[in-house]
Amino acid sequence: MVSLVSLTAGSTLTTPIFELYRQRYHLTDQYVTGIFAAYVLGVIVSLLISGTATRRWGGKAVALTAAALSVAATAVFLLADTAATVSAARVVSGISVGLCTATLTTMLRDCLPARAAALRASAGIAAGLGCGPLLAGAGVHWLPDPTHQVYWIYLPFPVISLVLLATVPAAPRQAAPTWKARSHRTFGGRRRIVLSTATLCCAYALNGYYLSLVPSLLQRDLAAARLLGALAVTVLLATAAAGQAFARNLSRHMVERVGLIIMAGGSLCAVVTVLAASGSGFLLSTAVLGVGHGMTTSSGLSALNAVVLPSRSAAVTTRYYLCGYLASSLPVICIGWLSDQVGLAAAGVSFFLVIMCGAGLCLVLLSRGPHTMEGEERRS
Repeated sequence: MVSLVSLTAGSTLTTPIFELYRQRYHLTDQYVTGIFAAYVLGVIVSLLISGTATRRWGGKAVALTAAALSVAATAVFLLADTAATVSAARVVSGISVGLCTATLTTMLRDCLPARAAALRASAGIAAGLGCGPLLAGAGVHWLPDPTHQVYWIYLPFPVISLVLLATVPAAPRQAAPTWKARSHRTFGGRRRIVLSTATLCCAYALNGYYLSLVPSLLQRDLAAARLLGALAVTVLLATAAAGQAFARNLSRHMVERVGLIIMAGGSLCAVVTVLAASGSGFLLSTAVLGVGHGMTTSSGLSALNAVVLPSRSAAVTTRYYLCGYLASSLPVICIGWLSDQVGLAAAGVSFFLVIMCGAGLCLVLLSRGPHTMEGEERRS
């Protein structure tokens, strides 16, 4: 779990620095979201190959590769002097994060009960994504050259992860599934997988927006200090971790429903605070969104684990995160384009309204067939 935190933290170091990149290289908001999407492209590529790589070489070898790529990406950031170089570093960073997310989540699933594995994986990812902006935000505030010096500070973490992963015993390799292998048992199981993926997409779309454009929104439209932009991302992900911890001993079905309600309510609060140009109010609405984010992702992954056969865990987990990362990039690219047309504030309002509607739709679909899905999960 330590490696999961440290490796995912590297992917969000750029969040407080995006505005500096925009000013230095004279970039549009759409170009900034394009740099963010370069990272997601790397994640998607790695997720597509991680299942096959894990079966062929084992989870430990893939996790070590992820840590080594994180070291390489950090080195490229240290040498970056153009927007293209930054984009290349983001691609390498994305490959690293995609490999470690899918592989380490599966490794946790192999050695822990389904719900405990889901909670630890979700908490580890949220903690890592939240620590990155906090570290970089402090660097932007106090360091003379944060676009490079922040990465010197971060560099020891992937190196330590590489050493720690080298000491982990290698698990038996999984056999390649035959054409008869199924990732679910009945229609209820398939429906449960779709709904878990849909709730993840809502949460990861929030991740993408906060990690790419929210710092600029706070500085340029809500008149907030630069450090506050980084703090918003940390608040989102810290409260997500708190939501996961709070939900640990509660019914999974109740947690998922309450989480979606909170996410929809937090989105509405965010719309109001953006229209009111209130930076402090936006942080409060972010905290509400984070709680909903954490509750829905942990309960959704736990429900997914409950209906997936162990032999198909790696493949289904990979597809699950693949959909999530697509949701973190494609909407944000559209919002980046919209920001150049109508401004960051108006585009932000549109984004939060979409998230509110998406969470509401997931809640309605979840409530239409609860007995079918709950019965299926108990039989699984």
